[in-house]
Amino acid sequence: MFYQPGELGYEAAIKAEVERRREAQLAAMLEGGAGFGAAEVLTFTGNRAGSDRDRWLARAVSGAGERLALLRDRLGPEGTDEFRRPSAEERAGWCARVAEHHPLSVDEAAYLARRRWNYGYFGPRYVSIHAIRRDEEIDEEYGQRTYRARGLARLRAVLADVSEALFLPAIYRVEGVEVLEGGAEAAGVRAIVSHEGLYCDVAEPGATVEAYGKLEAVNGRVDHLVVGAMEGAGGYIKPPLGTGG
Repeated sequence: MFYQPGELGYEAAIKAEVERRREAQLAAMLEGGAGFGAAEVLTFTGNRAGSDRDRWLARAVSGAGERLALLRDRLGPEGTDEFRRPSAEERAGWCARVAEHHPLSVDEAAYLARRRWNYGYFGPRYVSIHAIRRDEEIDEEYGQRTYRARGLARLRAVLADVSEALFLPAIYRVEGVEVLEGGAEAAGVRAIVSHEGLYCDVAEPGATVEAYGKLEAVNGRVDHLVVGAMEGAGGYIKPPLGTGG
């Protein structure tokens, strides 16, 4: 989402310098606060995935969720001099679009907007910040688990662990599951898994949310409620209005 100089004429002449300055600015912003070392678990979205710059931005350390949470706290609700939040007018427009295209009210969209700490302006460019993992932090091999759809369900549950909610997919470990719609086996759900980025980091531990999506059996046992699948028009996670954010 950054300005990308072209390959011809004047833009070609300034391309290397623009990229060098941008990387220096990003490094200064990310490394300037207490608790942040030279490597951060971040990537800034753009249209040059796989380039040297993207790999530089994709540096990761152990404790990825912890580090990203620290960055979230450092940026705070109002942003910083380097990372500016969208204006009230921009947020209102975003909420209206979310309510139009997702099964959420404008108030629910406004709650999510207040928690969207990782979207804003770096200089004049609108950017987003996302967590990644190092290869050695991935503890699952392809084929280790099998996943089977088991219909749709709507649940109310208490968030027990949100340490993986900053990633995509966002994983919320839940307890106290109440089945509002669907079969009795839905009561066995232990995690709400969202492949829709809108529902990343929606609440803190202890919050009660309502979610609708595809029931999924993992290695034969119903374990996940999946949001962002084609089934159920994608589903949703209703944020806990009045409980923070």
